[in-house]
Amino acid sequence: MKALSYLFITSLKNRILSLKKKPAMLVLYIVITVSVVLSIVALVIAGAQSPQLYVADDRILYLILAGVGLLYLWLYANMGLTTGSTLFTMPDVGLMFVAPISPKKILIYGLLSTAGKSMLASVFILFQFQNLRNFGYGIKEMLLLFLVLALMVLFCQLLSI
Repeated sequence: MKALSYLFITSLKNRILSLKKKPAMLVLYIVITVSVVLSIVALVIAGAQSPQLYVADDRILYLILAGVGLLYLWLYANMGLTTGSTLFTMPDVGLMFVAPISPKKILIYGLLSTAGKSMLASVFILFQFQNLRNFGYGIKEMLLLFLVLALMVLFCQLLSI
């Protein structure tokens, strides 16, 4: 597993070093990070306040979640059928498949990499906290919704393969 951790650390270091060549991407990453942190702070602060009067029906939220799930399913299935998808990038293939690493460890690395990307893509659900408070959802429900969305994106990415 040392070779896979070296590959992960090296690729992370190279991504950070490539930001010197693209300062606009660095600014974008900083803005996104600050907005996510502020959203989490608002989530914690609003969770400590007294509950509001809830007027929204849960069936509306379930309909929205089902619609988003079906949209993701269709988009990823369509992408998988037309262009295909993979767990690995070309640098990963060039470095891992020629190394003396067991195929199971390589597969676990690919799955963890894909899961990390889906968690990163799902972090934007935290911006919907104020809307979800109208449904009576708190911090625990919001985090569970985040995990459900991340698992749904991971499942759809694996389906597109």
